[in-house]
Amino acid sequence: MPAQTPAIRTPDTGHRPASRLNPRRWLQPAVFDFWARHFNRTWSAERILARVIERRAASARATTLVLKPNRHWPGAVAGQHLDVIVEIEGARHRRSYSLSAPPRADGCIEITVAEVEGGLVSPVLARMTQVGAVLELSAPYAGLALSHIRAADRAQTSSGRMAAELTHPSLLVGEGAGERGRTHDAGSLPLSPTPLPQGERGLNNMRTPAPALLLAAGSGITPLRALLVDALAKGETRAITLLYWAQTREELCFHEELLQLVQGHPTLRVEFLLTRDSAAPAARINATQLQALAPELSTCEVLACGPDGFIARARELCASARGFQAEGFTAAVPEKSDGARVRVQLKRSGLALDLPTDRPLLQALEEAGQTPAFGCRRGICNTCSCDRIAGATRDLQSGDLRDEPSTPIRLCVHSAAQGLVLDL
Repeated sequence: MPAQTPAIRTPDTGHRPASRLNPRRWLQPAVFDFWARHFNRTWSAERILARVIERRAASARATTLVLKPNRHWPGAVAGQHLDVIVEIEGARHRRSYSLSAPPRADGCIEITVAEVEGGLVSPVLARMTQVGAVLELSAPYAGLALSHIRAADRAQTSSGRMAAELTHPSLLVGEGAGERGRTHDAGSLPLSPTPLPQGERGLNNMRTPAPALLLAAGSGITPLRALLVDALAKGETRAITLLYWAQTREELCFHEELLQLVQGHPTLRVEFLLTRDSAAPAARINATQLQALAPELSTCEVLACGPDGFIARARELCASARGFQAEGFTAAVPEKSDGARVRVQLKRSGLALDLPTDRPLLQALEEAGQTPAFGCRRGICNTCSCDRIAGATRDLQSGDLRDEPSTPIRLCVHSAAQGLVLDL
């Protein structure tokens, strides 16, 4: 008689297979969402929904919204971005915003929206969105980070997601993770953390924290304010200088708060530079300013955020810095245009389109009636990424012509060049 294989006992971990009554087994997410919203507007099978629990003025043209996400929010760290999806007249619109404060212990997050003149989404968020409204969000992505807290925050976010996954493998809905004491509650989202940026130059090789120089222009203050508040709350003692450009005093965000932070932290210095001040207008960022306000630039870790023109100038002026990170918030466009058009083949849909070379592929495709997925529209989130199967594109951020086959590109920061085949 053949020997019988002994039964293997699986340790009882306290977890049970998902119930056959779990809605995920028999109900489409859209159907579940339709009925669930009649009970609680933040309930969803999969989507990240957040209720506005507070709104306050950040400046004359900007509003801070405090949001309480549902259980699908995976957690975030200061400096990251998220997309807000808003429905206006039946159409869904997506815009990218930075967290303007570190995530709170109760799970709430903050974004600050500056109203853009002639904009479509920003006026709705800044002026019309009231307490109680529900917004759809993306998971957080990318972002700036101070070097000495980067690894610790990444580990914290990753461990929080893993704990949430193991503790609630079949949970579908919830009003807010903070009510249950879990800041990083991922629900059913993947375990892998949102990758944080590796820095443009030298930041990962720092053995000791360098003095930090933060350069902000306009609404570029939002991620830098979050990083600053987060670092000081964690006992940051190194020297930090914030140079903040705005047109007028009324357009400064967080003015009083920043002054209070200076009073409580002797190693922090903040300079407000008003380019349209009626009494003493400041110049735009230049070498003389930086030499006067940041004489130790070569030893500094520099973080910059603002319009692309500001970022380009900052990168040039900070070439000698110990480390440099930057994010711009206007879309890249070609410097010159000859009005040329090239044939672009969309492999999956079988279409062939003649697209202009003088604008991002995302814009050109939309103008041709296509609806590719998109998110930030500025080369950060990778939502619009697709494979360039053949042909060439021009990288609008660097100006380089690229023709490597079967290579992913971001449609919002590449333009068509020649013989292009896309996996769309």
